[in-house]
Amino acid sequence: MWGNVIEAREAWASDRDVRRTGSSGGAITAIAGHLIASGKVEAVLGIAEGSEPLTNEMRVIRSVDACATLSGSRYSPATPFQHLGDLGTGARIAVVGKPCDIAGLRRFLTSHSEDGYPTVVVYLSFFCAGTPSWKGTREVLSRLDVDGRELESLRYRGNGWPGKFSVQLRGGEERSMPYEKSWGQILNKHLHTRCKLCQDGMGSQADIVAADSWETDERGYPLFTESEGRSLLVSRTPVGEQIVQEALALDAISARPADIQSLGNVQPSQRTRREVGAARGLGYRLGGHSVPSWRGVPRWRWLARRPILSIRQFVGAFRRARRERRVSI
Repeated sequence: MWGNVIEAREAWASDRDVRRTGSSGGAITAIAGHLIASGKVEAVLGIAEGSEPLTNEMRVIRSVDACATLSGSRYSPATPFQHLGDLGTGARIAVVGKPCDIAGLRRFLTSHSEDGYPTVVVYLSFFCAGTPSWKGTREVLSRLDVDGRELESLRYRGNGWPGKFSVQLRGGEERSMPYEKSWGQILNKHLHTRCKLCQDGMGSQADIVAADSWETDERGYPLFTESEGRSLLVSRTPVGEQIVQEALALDAISARPADIQSLGNVQPSQRTRREVGAARGLGYRLGGHSVPSWRGVPRWRWLARRPILSIRQFVGAFRRARRERRVSI
């Protein structure tokens, strides 16, 4: 269900500023800084706010302090490896990306190993519920009565856990919206169709992956009350586990033991996506669209866990696919 797991911990950045700035405790930001400080990599690639607040761009980070620019989620489209070839052959780098970014980059570099691309020492990722289109961001701004042309900066999360969608206007005014409303009521209503069919929101091909370690109510629904951030940090490969151990030894991150099975409670939506993914995919395929191939994922076996929900998801996906097909025609 949760992919390959060597070790699971509840973790956060030891530096209080990094912990507060990050989306869920800053563990990935702290590990990125550790990789640069220790000389394991020459640079870290990730996504940050672009030259305009409404845009995203790939950043090549070469100093520990600059890693802070990568902290905080960006719930909008991005092209994370746009200038990968500019780094030169043999450059030792780390990359931070969504699960699909990591899977795509691994496959690309495997088939282009002789083409002069850098060497990725470690792949860092995070649990992903999907990427909203730009319409989602614009709707949140509209609810805040903000014109995009007024923006000085925009953060989707961070500066607390889970943090708020916050903007700063050119005149200095700040406006914000709680995460439960910005993500829970607006942004996740604008997910790309491809994201709704995704079976790997948990970064199964990364070396290290982080997930929000939410507290939940008696129904299993995450509680979004503000508190000090923390992630459920999962080492998926020996390379990833070694780096986590080194980061712990050098106090880049702090951690305590965690049970990987607790992910079912702190990330219920990811578990559900795995269980009903085959039903969604079948509905979309029969509705006339192509769907991704998932090798090595026992999707059909999981359907038996949620039969009623799976039927509903199949019907919903089929109707959506037919509706989209009619629009495209």
